Parts: sequence; C-alpha cells; structure tokens
Amino acid sequence: MGDYWHNPVALERDTRQIFKSSGWEITFCQASRFLTPELIDEADVLFLLRYGGPDSLGWTSEGRVTERNPGDPYMTPEMENAVIRNVRDRGMGLLAFHCTIWNETEKFAQLLGVEPIMHGEIQPVVLKDFNQDHPITAGIDPFFINLDEQFAAILLNEEYTPLFMSEAVHDKRYALGGWCGQYGKGRVVSLLPGHTQFPWRIPEYQKIVWRSAHWALGKDIPPYLA
Repeated sequence: MGDYWHNPVALERDTRQIFKSSGWEITFCQASRFLTPELIDEADVLFLLRYGGPDSLGWTSEGRVTERNPGDPYMTPEMENAVIRNVRDRGMGLLAFHCTIWNETEKFAQLLGVEPIMHGEIQPVVLKDFNQDHPITAGIDPFFINLDEQFAAILLNEEYTPLFMSEAVHDKRYALGGWCGQYGKGRVVSLLPGHTQFPWRIPEYQKIVWRSAHWALGKDIPPYLA
C-alpha cells in the first residue's frame, strides 16, 4: 500500500489501528521488490493499494537519497500470477483498495471483475445505498467523507455483488463504490474510497474494512472495536 499519490505512512498506521484488536501479524512492503511470490504464498489475506507503474518512494536502507532511483516495477507478471494463483487455488483473501483497479494487467483486471473509470477532482464524497443483505455492509447508514478521490467502476463479473455506491458532491457522479465475490477457492473485496487519510479515520469505513478482511478470509466477523 502506498505510492507517490498515496501516503504509505498514513496507510500503514491507519491499517494497523483498524486491526489492532485482531491479533493478526501485519507486514507492510515498503517497495514492490518485497512483494515476492514467496511472501504472497504465506499470506492469509493480501491488501493492495497501488496503481500500475514503478515505485517512486525512493526507500533506501541508509535513509538518505542523493539521487532518486527509478523504483521497482509494479505489477510484474510474477506478482500477478502469484496473487491470482493464491486466491483461486489456495483461498487467500484479497482486499483491493482505491487505485488498485488502475493496473493494466489483463488477468488481474479479470480477478477484480470491473472496468475502471478514472477519478475527477479531490472533493467531498458521500457513501450510500449500502447492501443491507451482505454481512460486510449490513446496518451501515450513508456517511460523508470530507475529502477523497472518487474512482468509479463498471461491474463486469455478474457473479460479484455490489456493496455500496458513492456520490461526488461537486461532480454529482453516482457510481459503484465497492463490490465483492468468490474467485475459485478465495474471496475478493474491492473498496474504492481511500485516496486521502480521511476515510480511514471514519468509524463506519473502518468497520467496512474490518468486516471485508474477515469476510475475505471466510471467517466469522467479530464486532469491530474502534
């Protein structure tokens, strides 16, 4: 999680805060080179928030950057194959956030099951029309994000289930905001909010992320303790 446009420090801290009561071991990769097939093979659930393209964070073991390196490639065919294989054949859960839909990799696009629609300006966004029949979103009422970037998507996989819609306050665009489904032995959840740090601090969105991870694992969903 994290790239030039998406704050990796905030994403890591907020994710750890959401899952602080889970007892899970959470590992973050600070560069794409560390997202190896071997690491993916060990994961019970994988979180991704990265658009396609090289890393641009400039991490170094020394903590000093005199000349910024070009960054690791993402997503590589090896990564793509490992993600798909582990979801489909092993039952690993996948949570794909925000810009993860913007990857020009054909097989991964089929896994997510959508055609992406680019964002507009950063603006207030309302999340609404939550699927009350699904355990991820049952009981969630509409709520407001003061600033975010509204990606949208057209759902192509008819076996996947819409979870909620989003409405941009300035653009008035009403669009799919989240969906989920079974993919082989595994489960996939995609949630499009999350460009800024603001949605990650909202208890309702934290609850959705918490529930999504447990559902993707095929586990009972315990109450979320904010």
